[in-house]
Amino acid sequence: GKLRAWDPGGTNPVADWDLPGPPTAVAVSPDGRRAAVAGARGVRLVQVGGKTVSLAGLGDAVSGLAFDPSGGRVAGLDGTGRVVVWDAATGAERFRFARPHAAAGVVALSADAVATAGLGLAQVTVWDLAAGAKPRTYGPADDCCY
Repeated sequence: GKLRAWDPGGTNPVADWDLPGPPTAVAVSPDGRRAAVAGARGVRLVQVGGKTVSLAGLGDAVSGLAFDPSGGRVAGLDGTGRVVVWDAATGAERFRFARPHAAAGVVALSADAVATAGLGLAQVTVWDLAAGAKPRTYGPADDCCY
């Protein structure tokens, strides 16, 4: 597979990256200069005009990736329920969590929290990164997930 970045105002690509296979999840940083890409050989962080960094800690079935609003961190979720948050500049792992239920899903990352939603589970689990790793799970009874 191939990942290609385009300049929004132009007609030519600004970067191309060869991938070992088709991606299972992709997230683009807010400034558009980096992308996190998951595939058969793990998660990579690629940068326009820069280096590629491997992000360790997740299994093969990565279903969600997201950058925080500053672009300084990236989070990933795999099918076993593992959630990892990395430093986007260095690739260093900053946080690791386990979801209550192992299922493919999506992940979102804010300045101070990471949230996951499992497909078909009607639940959202939120970890407050500033306060620690104790998660809160919300479901239909909380008027959250329909």
